[in-house]
Amino acid sequence: MNLSELKGVGKTRLQQLNDAGIFCMQELLNYFPKKYYDFTKQSGFFEDYISRVIFANLLEEPKVIRFKGLNYTSCKMIDSYGNKFTAIWYNQPYIKATLNAEESYYLYGKNSPKKKNTFVVQLTKCEKNLNTQILPVYKKIGSFGTNSIQNLIVQALDNYQESSILNQNIINKYNLITLKEAYKNIHLPDTAEGYKIGKHRLDIERLVPLAVKNHNQQVISGGNRYLKYKNLDNILAEFTSLLTFSLTADQVMVINDILKDLSSDYSMNRLLQGEVGSGKTIVSFFGLFAAAKNGYQSAIIAPTEILASQHYNNLIKAFSRTGLKILHLSGSLTTAEKREKLRLIKLGLADIVVGTHAVLGDKVVFKNLAFCVIDEQHRFGVSQRAKLALKGINVDTLVMSATPIPRSMALAIYGNLSLSVISSCPFAKDISTSIVSTAKQSDMWKYVLKQITEGSKAFVVCANIGDDDDDESASATNMYKKIVNLFGKQNVGLLHGKLSKEAQKQVMDEFATGNIKVLVSTTIVEVGVDIPEADIIILASPEKFGLATLHQLRGRVGRNGSKSYCFCLSGNLSQKSLERLVYFRDHSSGFDIAEYDYNTRGAGDIYGTSQHGLSPDFSVNFANYDLALKIASDPLITTEEKQHILQKAEQDYSKLCNDIVLN
Repeated sequence: MNLSELKGVGKTRLQQLNDAGIFCMQELLNYFPKKYYDFTKQSGFFEDYISRVIFANLLEEPKVIRFKGLNYTSCKMIDSYGNKFTAIWYNQPYIKATLNAEESYYLYGKNSPKKKNTFVVQLTKCEKNLNTQILPVYKKIGSFGTNSIQNLIVQALDNYQESSILNQNIINKYNLITLKEAYKNIHLPDTAEGYKIGKHRLDIERLVPLAVKNHNQQVISGGNRYLKYKNLDNILAEFTSLLTFSLTADQVMVINDILKDLSSDYSMNRLLQGEVGSGKTIVSFFGLFAAAKNGYQSAIIAPTEILASQHYNNLIKAFSRTGLKILHLSGSLTTAEKREKLRLIKLGLADIVVGTHAVLGDKVVFKNLAFCVIDEQHRFGVSQRAKLALKGINVDTLVMSATPIPRSMALAIYGNLSLSVISSCPFAKDISTSIVSTAKQSDMWKYVLKQITEGSKAFVVCANIGDDDDDESASATNMYKKIVNLFGKQNVGLLHGKLSKEAQKQVMDEFATGNIKVLVSTTIVEVGVDIPEADIIILASPEKFGLATLHQLRGRVGRNGSKSYCFCLSGNLSQKSLERLVYFRDHSSGFDIAEYDYNTRGAGDIYGTSQHGLSPDFSVNFANYDLALKIASDPLITTEEKQHILQKAEQDYSKLCNDIVLN
């Protein structure tokens, strides 16, 4: 069945679905809710500015009030605890006709910060029309709201043809529900437990190809060495002499790992995990340097232009006295500039090439690529990693990640990559982490203003770009307006992924030089951004981030060893979210945080508080990998079925690696 056959989908609406990346029924079913509301968890009215569900009845006839071009519907109501309050629906004059004094209603919203005893309603559901006590809410698609999207999904489920990669014997043996039941539990859940069962089933479906692939040892592995390295001891001595600092014991240990790999008969295929600010990059520079000194080419790719530019500048600084030719492939190059750089690379006149995904392009041809570094490796799929490696013959590959994950998980995800770990930092970081309640935020902003007046720089990181979130502090654009009002436009910059590369670079340059003191951004600054003078970071709505992301973001400050501060602006937190934040506050080791996250992460906490829900976690939960691996090795899966699963793994492996929970 095609999307165009669904009731309610015409030509315009079909295009809206396509624009959202939905082209088939399967992709529609994989458009998961952004949150759930639990109407069994009502509370009474309170003046605490916390979002909640209230079960209430009308006390009077609602009225529509119009004032200066605006309108709102208002009426007196009483909740199930006997609290009387005024309910207000902004810009919803039609709501008046739907409210009936004989009915009871579920109201979702929060009290007005300006009007006492007033509840601003965001969602209204009549008790008699509520089909389920747990209501999924979807991010809007064009003219499709939650109800319209759910209607499409109901139709898709009615016409769903089971297409599991697992046979019925496996499904029965491991007590798995069908995929249709799993999707129904996610999109039309009766209980929270039902959602978790559905999520677990989809995790298994997504993880089994990965497990089969790893079980059959078909991940990328090093082949016989093609290009030989000479004089490595002398090259290491020269490299060390170029540094203005001493390497840590961990850095020396990893360089020795690389030396052993380069001296062996097989090409290197190594994963380097390192703490934020642990000095992974300078270790990778040794490999680039060793290749160049042997007359070979090398490359380093990063997931963002900001990080690639930073690597380029650091390479120029580190190797300024060596005469090495270092080229930067960036999106801002003119056609003529790019053509010239591609010519130099092809002729072997470029020793080290730095860039983003652009380096993977078919037009980028190396003469003798020997060594490649892939930074923030979890941002790149295995197929992308392979594409770079195939630009040479059995290229030595070092993939790096500053996202600490437990060793067992790393080995499972990345197959037979050798593993090196840097767990220490060149200097002790002194970062004080605080959880700031709504009542204390005014004091915090006063402190930040005082600090930037005295020369500090501050990051303010939000979860979203726009304002399509109930939580205003999660929006970078809203936060930017707020901070401009507090600190003045001349002191504040805004950075997010929808800005052009040139605009991003300009904002970062102004922040680095001190022309702006406060940078409001999304998680685009999560990896690699190095502003040594930045000593304050404010994480807005931290419960919306994974623990690894929080740790990465905290690593943006204190990079020169100075006293620094991380403020978590918390508002409406569940007990689970609070426990996670407290652990983050009290622990500075990324590996400890990763282990805690791995051991405590369940199927996703769909309840933000006892009153209402927050975003569920639909990324793959790696806690289910052990079962997937057990299934992958089960003799009930035939050879033909394994071949089919492996084909799927080849198609989806890149996405699987990126979907696996690393944060």
